[in-house]
Amino acid sequence: MRRLVLVLIALLWMPALARAHPHVWIEHRLDVVMNGPALHGLHLTWIFDDMYSSMIKEDYTAAKDGRIGPADIKRIEREAFSNLSNYNYFVEASLDGKPLKFVKVEAFDVRVDGQGRVVYDFTLVVDKPKTAAANTLKYAVFDPEYFIEFALAAQSPVKVSGNPAATCHPVRRVPRSSPQWGTLVSDRIDCNWPGP
Repeated sequence: MRRLVLVLIALLWMPALARAHPHVWIEHRLDVVMNGPALHGLHLTWIFDDMYSSMIKEDYTAAKDGRIGPADIKRIEREAFSNLSNYNYFVEASLDGKPLKFVKVEAFDVRVDGQGRVVYDFTLVVDKPKTAAANTLKYAVFDPEYFIEFALAAQSPVKVSGNPAATCHPVRRVPRSSPQWGTLVSDRIDCNWPGP
């Protein structure tokens, strides 16, 4: 009887355990786009895992070999990207402790890298923030539902365009709280630059 109870408990927990891991893996990079001391936006590069890349090429490209053309990019943006605005593109970003608001997406592009992985490139344009004497940007990408695992690229995870005085550094594997899964981890990037 005790063995039957243990088996039933294990069976009841199996769906939860099956959901307790990501279904998509994304390696990501950040380019902080600036105009002097003013922040213009965050240019993101998302590199998808092999399985999700195959699905994108299979479901959203007209060419049988998985090449991605201009019409495919528009379709991918419309059907497999635009709805992420409802989740703030999984981005948590603040400037001097105030959450950044994104007003639009610029330059959305999709390509396939040398390893056959699908890559999204896009810029989240910020609502014009005020610059201070010293500015601190905190940035992370995190899916609290844990369907997507985001990890900073090992090589060149962050750069800054348009302000040579800005410095950024990654803070890897920061503990995070998820309402469903308890403590998870995500990477963060911290940037600082002087104001006008």
